[in-house]
Amino acid sequence: MEGHPEPYDFIMAYKKVMFTSFEETNNATIGFMLSDNSSLDEASYATYLENLEARIRRETPQLDADGNEQGNGAREPEKVPFPNTKLANKYLQKRDKMKEKLSKGGKYEEAYAELTMWMFRHAKSLENSVVGCPHVINSQLMIQTLEASPPQNNVQPELFGHDSWKEVVEEELDIGNNGYVSRSDIYQFWGRFNIRHAFMKNRKPKDLDSISSIGIELLLGMYDVAEESLLRDPINAKRICSLNTEYIGSLDLKLEQGDKDFVYALGKRDTITWLQQKAGVE
Repeated sequence: MEGHPEPYDFIMAYKKVMFTSFEETNNATIGFMLSDNSSLDEASYATYLENLEARIRRETPQLDADGNEQGNGAREPEKVPFPNTKLANKYLQKRDKMKEKLSKGGKYEEAYAELTMWMFRHAKSLENSVVGCPHVINSQLMIQTLEASPPQNNVQPELFGHDSWKEVVEEELDIGNNGYVSRSDIYQFWGRFNIRHAFMKNRKPKDLDSISSIGIELLLGMYDVAEESLLRDPINAKRICSLNTEYIGSLDLKLEQGDKDFVYALGKRDTITWLQQKAGVE
């Protein structure tokens, strides 16, 4: 889109792409799938696999016919420096904060595993603790059980910023003061510590703090569903080149020239690498 597109221009372009998807497939063409670092599910996972394959190629020695090592299978891709733009700087600041948060991530993942096992060990005493609600746990019973038989591996309330299990349950789990803790309460609690789990289908927790953010996520959800159906066809999957746009999302319409140059350089580099791999050229 040129100039300053309006929201309806984006919808029209989206409709056009959807309509053309019903046309007869030309298997001699190449498809491109874009994902940024906040993309979910199939797009980000496909890009992850592309990058993993490239890294393993670089680290795996290639042997000639006589079994002699010829060096690594692929070259390290040329780094594309981040531009000094408003969007890039915002992303880099967020990434630095996330790195700091992930430095503690291992402890929270261990605590998640230990508390999940704790729930299984005490399932019989905790289940049916609320009459008529078999899928919730009485808050006071949970506190008593945690205090009498706490989790192992040094998982303490201090890890979550509290002095007692009573505070953890009443201030973190039973937020609505309902007198019970539901499954969704537990998973929302872990989401605040950036733990991805099966209940969220391995998605990253994301806050929806406005009507517009809900609309954007609905639109992106439609895109994810369409993308998933595309990848289910093996013929499509093997001719799709996955490109990571780093911090530039599908709805980032106001880009500075530095952002445009950056994503162009990324796309050019990764497309050439993908084509070389397909052709067996290093």
